[in-house]
Amino acid sequence: MVLKKNQKRIIKEVVVGEHVISRENDGEIYVKVCNKISHPKYNTTAGVPVDYDFAILTLCKELTWTNNVAPVCLPHISDSASIYDGKEAIVAGWGYMMFEGSQKADTLKSITMKTMSNAECKKVMKDIMDKMKMDMIQMSPRQMCAINPYKDTCNGDSGGPLVVQKNGTQAYTLAGIASYGAPNCSTNLMGNPLPSALLG
Repeated sequence: MVLKKNQKRIIKEVVVGEHVISRENDGEIYVKVCNKISHPKYNTTAGVPVDYDFAILTLCKELTWTNNVAPVCLPHISDSASIYDGKEAIVAGWGYMMFEGSQKADTLKSITMKTMSNAECKKVMKDIMDKMKMDMIQMSPRQMCAINPYKDTCNGDSGGPLVVQKNGTQAYTLAGIASYGAPNCSTNLMGNPLPSALLG
């Protein structure tokens, strides 16, 4: 969802522990949102990259960790963006299964993608845009890319996590957020790294 200038999206609650949307009372928990802080530099101006595409939600009560509700690690303030280049990453969401003629997923889906440097990403994206005879998608220095030759995120997956497993552990770091990609849900995902320190 892209908001117009000065337009605000009101978020009243979030759902945690959700897995199958159509199945009610199977462990999902609704939690009210007390505050929302959008990034002050969030940019939706036509013709430029959607930039700083994230917000912080403050919940009205603390969550209880369970098998279905658990925290994800955030990048350390000293991390540079390049430490996530060339890594296997997992992205998840309930978006459309295909670009046309399909419905959104009812069960949470995930795919494994390979992250890449921004320089490599621009080359891949240019090849895709040239084949589709479309203008090049602009990319912000604060964005990162991941690719899977056979699967991709699609409409409805925006806001979903892109996580990378921490070396030698069972923990995962939230390296990015699904934002946008090549038209037709073809082969690419672009996500915004969360903390500005990750940008190097």
